[in-house]
Amino acid sequence: MHLPGTNLAHPLLRRVVRMLWSLAFIISASLLGLGLLVYCFQERMIFFPFRQLELHPGDLSLPVADVAIPTADGLQLHGWLIPAATPRRGTVLFCHGNAGNISHCLDVATDYRDLGLDVLLFDYRGYGQSPGRPSETGIYRDAEA
Repeated sequence: MHLPGTNLAHPLLRRVVRMLWSLAFIISASLLGLGLLVYCFQERMIFFPFRQLELHPGDLSLPVADVAIPTADGLQLHGWLIPAATPRRGTVLFCHGNAGNISHCLDVATDYRDLGLDVLLFDYRGYGQSPGRPSETGIYRDAEA
C-alpha cells in the first residue's frame, strides 16, 4: 500500500505497516476462532436442561397421571397430565421454555386447571426425566409426539 507523499522505504513506516497488518491478522483470526467456537457449542448455549424435578403436582395436592410419550426416533418422553378442576373445556399442551423442566411450570398448570382445562406438561429430550440430549430437531420431534 502506497500513500501519496509517503516514503515506504523509511524503516519506521515499514515497521508500522507491518504491525498494522499483523494486528489485522490477529483480529481476523480471533474473530474466526470465536465464530467457530460459537458454532460448535451453539446447542449448549441455547438449551439449559435441568434433570432434577424440584416439585411434584402431588406436593400441591394436584391430581396427576404420569405419561410416557413415544417419539418418532424411539425415545419415551416423561410428562404429567393434570385434569381440570371444573367441568372440562379442553386440553392445553404446555411446552416449557429452554431452561428448567416441567416441575417449574406447575403454577401455570394450576391456572389452566382452574379455568377448566386439562394440562399436559412434558419434558423435552434431556430435560427432567426424559432421556436423550436436547437439539433443535429433537425439540421439534418432541412437540410433534
